[in-house]
Amino acid sequence: MDKQSVLTSGQPDAVTTASRAVGRESQKGASAIEYVMIIAVIVIAIALAFTQTGLGPAVTSVFSEMGDQLDTSE
Repeated sequence: MDKQSVLTSGQPDAVTTASRAVGRESQKGASAIEYVMIIAVIVIAIALAFTQTGLGPAVTSVFSEMGDQLDTSE
């Protein structure tokens, strides 16, 4: 069956149908992969900010002071 007869008959062949189904599934997977990549870049940026700028020890000391001020006795 040639392309012209497929176009005139209005019924797609099995290869066309399969490629459409695969295309839809891969688009869903691509968006999930994109979200994971965005989250990974954000995590790496935060990790670099904490290690390279000295922000890590400053945040740790703030949380330590807050923890010391909390009343832990019941």
